[in-house]
Amino acid sequence: VVKTLFPLPQAATALTMATNNTDLAVMSMSGGSVNLATVTPNGQVTQLAKWSSYIGENLAVDSNGTYAAPLGAGGVQVLRIDSFGAMTTLVPSPAIGKGKPRGIAIDINSGGYFVGEIPNLFRILPSGTSTVVHTNVAINNGIDMISDARSGDVVISQQASLVRVDPSSGVMTTIQGGFSGCLPGLAYDRTNDAWVMVGSCANTNFNLYRVTRAGALTTVVGVSGATDIE
Repeated sequence: VVKTLFPLPQAATALTMATNNTDLAVMSMSGGSVNLATVTPNGQVTQLAKWSSYIGENLAVDSNGTYAAPLGAGGVQVLRIDSFGAMTTLVPSPAIGKGKPRGIAIDINSGGYFVGEIPNLFRILPSGTSTVVHTNVAINNGIDMISDARSGDVVISQQASLVRVDPSSGVMTTIQGGFSGCLPGLAYDRTNDAWVMVGSCANTNFNLYRVTRAGALTTVVGVSGATDIE
């Protein structure tokens, strides 16, 4: 069953759980600016930060209570925003900004980040050092990525498929393929030990999907224009 929880003053492009693990943290774009706000379950919106540089469609929160987003300026930077709205950037060394950054996930092994940048997947350590994990990730369209707490792999809803990449070996394995368009939203379903994905880039892909660890696919419900899921 699909229902509207509450309206937002701006178009949401990405979301994650807030640092208090109760509210949502919502990224939105309006008038050339990008905003980060927290939203309570009853719809109260509190703006944390506002900036003008381009941000990709993804947002993550780490164990230190810091929000992170890929920042497409001066190399692929990671913009970090604490729970009070203070902003800092993490600039990889060497800079890896040759394309448009897409996707970010917390690296549960190092405390750093995984960042997608056409066509590469990078690991960025807390020190700012970056290494290439994989050189052929299909991220030309909107994607999302999360870390798998069971294996430490990064799971990516890349263009037309759901894949996992082992950050140690660099081996990429397809969990489920054959989607149309792109899949800009990805989250973990703890109850079913599965991943849920939303599609928004093709008329045949306007759905909420569930994919089990073994690769079994279920279409849960049709959705329209979804950009992220939590």
